[in-house]
Amino acid sequence: MAAGGSSGWMDGGLSSGNVAASSTIDPLTPPSGCTGSDDHQARASSSGVASDMLKMTMSAPSDQPKTIAQTKGVTEKELVRDLVFVLQGIDGSIFRFNSRTERYIFGGISNGRDIELPARHASACLDLCRVGGTYRRVLERVNRLLDDDTLEAPTCPSRTAGAFANQIRDRLMEYYRLTVTLESRVAGSGWTLQHLQAWAYQPGRQLAALERSPGILAAASEGRLMKGGEADFFIEEHAAVSNRTTSCSDIWTGAFVLDFDKVPSIITEDVALKIFVTGKSINFVRQCCSEGDWLGDQDEPLPHPEGGEEPSAESLTRMVQTAYRRETSLVFRLMMNKYRLQDHLLAVKKYLLLSQGDFVGHLLDLMTEHLSTRAQGLHFPPGWEIFSLDYIATQPISVILNDGAMHQYRKVFSISWRLHRAERQLSSAWSQQMIAHRTVLRAVHQKRQKSSSASPNDSVIHLLQTCNALRHEMWHLVQHLRSFFAFNVIDTAWQKLRDALESLASQQEADLDRVLRLHEEYLSRLAAGHFLNHSADTAAGKKQMKVFEVLNELLSGIYQFTTLQERIYGDLSGAALGCEGSENEMPLMDEATAVEFKRAVTERREEFLGNLQKFCAGAMAMKTELKHLVNRIDFNCFYY
Repeated sequence: MAAGGSSGWMDGGLSSGNVAASSTIDPLTPPSGCTGSDDHQARASSSGVASDMLKMTMSAPSDQPKTIAQTKGVTEKELVRDLVFVLQGIDGSIFRFNSRTERYIFGGISNGRDIELPARHASACLDLCRVGGTYRRVLERVNRLLDDDTLEAPTCPSRTAGAFANQIRDRLMEYYRLTVTLESRVAGSGWTLQHLQAWAYQPGRQLAALERSPGILAAASEGRLMKGGEADFFIEEHAAVSNRTTSCSDIWTGAFVLDFDKVPSIITEDVALKIFVTGKSINFVRQCCSEGDWLGDQDEPLPHPEGGEEPSAESLTRMVQTAYRRETSLVFRLMMNKYRLQDHLLAVKKYLLLSQGDFVGHLLDLMTEHLSTRAQGLHFPPGWEIFSLDYIATQPISVILNDGAMHQYRKVFSISWRLHRAERQLSSAWSQQMIAHRTVLRAVHQKRQKSSSASPNDSVIHLLQTCNALRHEMWHLVQHLRSFFAFNVIDTAWQKLRDALESLASQQEADLDRVLRLHEEYLSRLAAGHFLNHSADTAAGKKQMKVFEVLNELLSGIYQFTTLQERIYGDLSGAALGCEGSENEMPLMDEATAVEFKRAVTERREEFLGNLQKFCAGAMAMKTELKHLVNRIDFNCFYY
């Protein structure tokens, strides 16, 4: 709160001079029993309960002194001089503060002589005594609150009360400076009770509003939070977070908490939330972006009540709304323009969700040999099972791409990576089939033409045909799954996120919490589309769990089949090369081995068809998009 002439207190439109310390009275220690300028004796503040003070038991009964004696013998100039002291919360020689009724009353005695108050001045004196009494009552209660040592304890629930009391004290100090200026001006001639009454009108209204509805002081109190990003009042800082180095995500989501139980009744939940987000935004920029000066001129005043308007819930709402829109929109533009949040999200989509085809192909070429070996010995699974990519996001982007979000991305990556692995292995199986066609089947057919007897390799040929048919079915499934995940899930979710961010950029209220919610919705769509929302608590979650488990079994079956086919083609290729010099057709595989391979391929086929039927049945029981997927996979109703 500014301490100079830019006070929030109005002086009734009269000319104002410079604030001159013409009195040596301490404005924050209201005296009692003082007599004008003769003796200003300080009265000690009475003790009281701090929390009761914050609830503003300051509000006094509405009845005023019922009798102001009709007398004579006191001049208007004497009344003006004495009432200036009253406005400062000081006992004058004519009017004194009654500690029992907490009001200024007419004493009837001045400097040892009986006096009477002219009737024509009674109304003006009553109004001015009311203003001085209000100031003194509020000040005494605030001082009692601040003198309570328990407020300094870090765990004290009344820290909020102390914070409000400090703000009220600052307001009272502004008022006192005006009265000191007034004292120097009325020392000259020309001031009447009407002048003094007009001067005190607006400050009196503000003091009355302050006493009546202290929660309205949030308009000044929250200014420190909304313009400085300082935690205070009903917004508490977690000590565990503030005492250690944290990530931006922790600073934004975990450093502060809004305690609705401590929000003053004058402040609605919506206003409290906006105050909370505004303060968090400024603190986030300072802590994570090192952009303290980027927020602009923090001395720019927030809107306050104008003219004769009393502080009110409406004026508080307007001030909060202005600060909220100004600061949060700046933070949003900083994240989107300077730190290029959308480009980071696109990079995650391309590389972590494997939407960039050439990158995926090159990565598979580089990693296939390494991933096919077991990690660190025989006691660990193959590298395919433990391989994962990560995206390192620096501050302040890490508030969006936080640990929880990256965990979700890695889960989606795991499914996409397994599909790409299955596609790569089926592609290799096709290459092996082409080699076998050139070496094995061609040799068998050529030698079969020279002999009319039954071929010893009929079972081998049938085995190769079975492998080829099963490989085609698996390839058909993998291609449709990859297409569904890439276009129906990832691209669709990405388009919705991009449209939502563009729409948010055009709005006035674009705060970081809304960006976080949009990103969480994006991750939720990705997880649901990849069957990862398999919570056991809901029926839909149980259905997704079953489909997810069947999908994993299908992919595992494909890996097992391609490994089996590699063994078959390896044995046949070696046998075919060994029989190249023979004129007669030689068996490429002994009968027992052929039967064993045929049994293994048949098991793989039956397992694959059974799991595929389960997958189709589970998908048909879910949402419409999956029904379209099943229709593409089972276009001729062969499987389901």
